[in-house]
Amino acid sequence: MKSIRYHLHFMVLFPISVGISSVNLFFGVQYSLF
Repeated sequence: MKSIRYHLHFMVLFPISVGISSVNLFFGVQYSLF
């Protein structure tokens, strides 16, 4: 039960962190270009 909860927590947090980092990278590239 605990492992299932941990897996769900990871599945929720991982895309959020990836999205934040990709948005950060996108704005960094845009800022350096313009």
